[in-house]
Amino acid sequence: MKNLKNLISVLILSALVLAGCSSNTSYSQPNYFSSDLPPSDSTSKQNIIGKNSEIHTESSSPSLEESGASDKNSDANKKYDFQAKYFVSKLNKDDLDTFTTLYTAALNCKSEAVFKKNILSDTLDNLMLLLNYDCPELIHLKGDYAPIYTDKTQQLVSSVKLYYNMSIENYQKNLNILNKYFDSLKSDLSNRSEYECEKYIYDEIFKNCIYDEKTENSGSVYGALIEHKARCEGISKAFMWCMRKLGYECLTVVGIPNWTANSVYSTHSWNILKINGCWYHIDITVDNVQNNAAENNPPIYGFFNTDDEFTYKTRTLIPYYASLELPECNSDKLNYHKMNDLIIQNGSDIENRLYKILDANFIQNKINTVSVKLESINDFNKALGMWEKWADKYITDHDFGQYSTAAYYNRTSSAIVIQFIPQ
Repeated sequence: MKNLKNLISVLILSALVLAGCSSNTSYSQPNYFSSDLPPSDSTSKQNIIGKNSEIHTESSSPSLEESGASDKNSDANKKYDFQAKYFVSKLNKDDLDTFTTLYTAALNCKSEAVFKKNILSDTLDNLMLLLNYDCPELIHLKGDYAPIYTDKTQQLVSSVKLYYNMSIENYQKNLNILNKYFDSLKSDLSNRSEYECEKYIYDEIFKNCIYDEKTENSGSVYGALIEHKARCEGISKAFMWCMRKLGYECLTVVGIPNWTANSVYSTHSWNILKINGCWYHIDITVDNVQNNAAENNPPIYGFFNTDDEFTYKTRTLIPYYASLELPECNSDKLNYHKMNDLIIQNGSDIENRLYKILDANFIQNKINTVSVKLESINDFNKALGMWEKWADKYITDHDFGQYSTAAYYNRTSSAIVIQFIPQ
């Protein structure tokens, strides 16, 4: 009864998604940003110096008051609500002043941000990462930027050129569209628990957003929520934007995936969220095995509220994020599979354990979607190819009638979804 053709298609698409769910950022570390990598449309740095630009020896930037900052960091925090931005809120005064100049220029679609005083090139790289990943409302901002250096050593920067996907008019119009989207979303979340709100947003993004790394807005909230096409950068920023709008602490981080990546992007981004007093990792992109809307594949929840130990087995933070004070995710209390008793422990009789899970979750004459996670990657590999047979046997043994069955695999999280559809 199983749909073999569907299974093969799903396995191929799963591999493609897992191979291509990374987003590239410019970072001045040769370990992962080098000339043999393709150019990125996500926070890539262009060097502007020489015959096509001038070398600045003095800065003619506006004052901090003109750029939106002041002598007190609290003024910038109040004006732009920087306290809601996890990493920006932790910047020292000098970096916050520089960041405010960048943020003000981006907010107003300025082609260049000129600093009051020269800054180190590495500092600019770090602040541009935060401008891109900690400020999801800047949906018009491209990741590309071009430093203006003070001399040929390329150590000090006096200003930076910024690039945009939208005019300021379109930016404001599309931001209004996003806010209206959120208003309608919020009405569906009244009287829900923190966990239920999180899962609702996860499911909405998963269901409606197709993985796409080529569209112009694929790295933005607008691409993920309105155009419904985004890569991991846009997906993670969309989740962060929604959760922050609901009042939750949420951040986006960037790392190097351990899985094979054939994408043009060398890095991957995901979220860390605080709910019910604890911090958790959540990665919608890696859970998603859907490449077009017609597939309507089910979510796997393999990285839904995972802890540090599990998450960092599959990725490594890029150096800048590794140097930051990240919250510890040391709880798995709200992990999807643990909460719902959907874990198959190491050394278990996998088939018998699956049947017990199905007994507890199967509803006759309904579409049933059951996700299970295996503690052991060896057990996961051992059981590959058997899940459809077990699903068919379960239906036959219980005389439930005609069902089509399919299995969806995710090796990265050792999770498998079995779906039963009555015929």
